[in-house]
This record gives sequence, C-alpha cells and structure tokens, in this order.
Amino acid sequence: MLLGIDPGVNKCGWAIVNLNGELYASGIVPSDMPEGWFKALALTGKPRIDLLQPWIKEKPELFSNERVTYVILGKGTGSKNINIQLERFFSKSSIILAEEKYTTLKARDLYWKLHPPSGLLSLLPKFLLYPPRDIDDLAAWAIVLHKIETEKGV
Repeated sequence: MLLGIDPGVNKCGWAIVNLNGELYASGIVPSDMPEGWFKALALTGKPRIDLLQPWIKEKPELFSNERVTYVILGKGTGSKNINIQLERFFSKSSIILAEEKYTTLKARDLYWKLHPPSGLLSLLPKFLLYPPRDIDDLAAWAIVLHKIETEKGV
C-alpha cells in the first residue's frame, strides 16, 4: 500500500492506493493536525478505517488493511513541514518526494471518473466542469499515479 500526500498551507490531501494505482480511500485533513493523523496511521502500520473516517472523501469498496510501505509526498507548498512530521513516524527510506506538476488537473479528471456528470452536465466537456468539493485528496492520488507511471512501480 502507498500513502500519497498533497501538502498545502491550509489542508493536506491524502490517498491510500495499492501498487496497481487503485484507490482504497482518500480524504483531506487540516494542515495543522497531520502529526496526530500520521501517528495514528504509523502506530498500527495499517490504514484503519475507524481512525480515518472523519476525513474520508472517497472510499471505494476496495478498502484493505494492508500495511503502508511507502509514503509519496508531493514536494510543493508545505512539503518541508509535512516531511519533518512524517520522519517522526516513518523511516526516511520509505518517504519518497514526488513532483506535483499538473496534479490538480489530473485530480479533476479523477473526480469525474469517480462521479460522472449526469443530465445536462454530461453534455459539457469535462474541462469546463469544476468539482463541487475540494479535491486535494484526488491530487494526492494523482501524485501516486504519476510516480507509479514514471517509476514503473515503487
């Protein structure tokens, strides 16, 4: 299992993804509280759904309790602080810094794949549609997908 993180100034998107790029769960936490969230995740080594529940935005039925082996952290805004916090709970060798280029655009595509527009909205090109919620979690998924594609696995 991979934990993707899209760090930001006010909020931090996360996505738990398998090695094939399939989404298990994703969500958004406030940037001022990830340490407690990371600690809860690192203590068990497994993404416990009961600990994640308050922040979940997407939870396909694929959810599993496999161990998180790598953390893929976007190296954009806020990554330095998040990386310091991550190193308290995960080994440095399991934290991988990754590019965030175009992940917001990819996150929009991912949102519409998970939630296809209906009615008249389905007639519009996807690039004209904007998701009705924050998509930082899907940007975290996009970070992981990009890393999987460029590295041919982690």
